[in-house]
Amino acid sequence: MALHTALVTGSARRLGLAIARDLAEAGFTIVLHSRDRVAAEKAAATVGDRCAGIVSGDLTQAFTAKGIVGDALKLTGGHLSLLVNNASAFLRRTPERTTHEDWDLELDLGARAPFFMAQAAHPTLVATKGMVLNISDYSAPEGWPAYTPHSAAKAALENVTRTLAQAWEGRVRVNAISPPTVRLPADLDDGSGPEHQPGAGARHGFIPASAVTSTLLELYMSDRTGEVVRLGTP
Repeated sequence: MALHTALVTGSARRLGLAIARDLAEAGFTIVLHSRDRVAAEKAAATVGDRCAGIVSGDLTQAFTAKGIVGDALKLTGGHLSLLVNNASAFLRRTPERTTHEDWDLELDLGARAPFFMAQAAHPTLVATKGMVLNISDYSAPEGWPAYTPHSAAKAALENVTRTLAQAWEGRVRVNAISPPTVRLPADLDDGSGPEHQPGAGARHGFIPASAVTSTLLELYMSDRTGEVVRLGTP
């Protein structure tokens, strides 16, 4: 049985895949998650032998989280020590253009799904003394007008992080990382540019994706909980 096992949501591309690959290099056994099975299979090839397999599921749908976590545990022999909630819609929507569907997508994927993923993983994470790590960004404290529902979802996610950390203190650690604009490895840049809000890099600096994973590992190896770690220049 692997000592360190991680399930990373939204890990078939970009930042999620970068985190998964870095964790694999650090010795974790990885379970990838994506709605796109074909993309996930290609991603798994880049993770290598440390990839235990792929789980699929639409996180915007009710009751999906329990099945995703259950499928991941089947792949790892029942062991999970780290859940990384990375999946995000990141819709560019001003207040004037935002629809009900936009709100539903962002809040379902960005706040509700991480909560229910953590709930589903809770019994196993208690047993392994593990951690939930939520990926946030600077839209939570700042509010980005061009990404209105996304900003609200990230603010909710940070609240979920603190609330679960208090509820599960002494049993499961729950933290979040809030990076500025992230420079992806060249092979993961799909042409849409750096991860997160254009202009955030000018305010808070640019960081490599590896810095996100380094911070994640620092939190994982510590007893810290209930923290939202903001990277870059304040």
